[in-house]
Amino acid sequence: MSQNTINLSNSKRKFVRWRAAIIPKHHTQAFEGKITEANADILTLISATEFKAGCEARLMLEVHEYLGMESTKNTLDLTGKFINSALIGHISVFRHQFQLQALSHQQQLLLNKLTSS
Repeated sequence: MSQNTINLSNSKRKFVRWRAAIIPKHHTQAFEGKITEANADILTLISATEFKAGCEARLMLEVHEYLGMESTKNTLDLTGKFINSALIGHISVFRHQFQLQALSHQQQLLLNKLTSS
């Protein structure tokens, strides 16, 4: 992959602050996380728990949609898999990238709206 491709991908991300419940496949326990960057198909999240690349999971996100002075709270129930993970040493948490899969049309529209500049 060329450096230009990476830069184009990174230019489309939006910095966000969304709360997330992370439920790995075949688990019932939810882990806490925070989405820090998002675009239409990849989310970057911070979590105290490590998730291996390739691990499938369900994310329950609490997102706010703003229209002027009013906001609407939405919950997104998304599925996908972790594509990489890195320990952030100075604060001892993990930074993960999560590839979204099988979004409904309504989920895709809301995510596009929330991540457009």
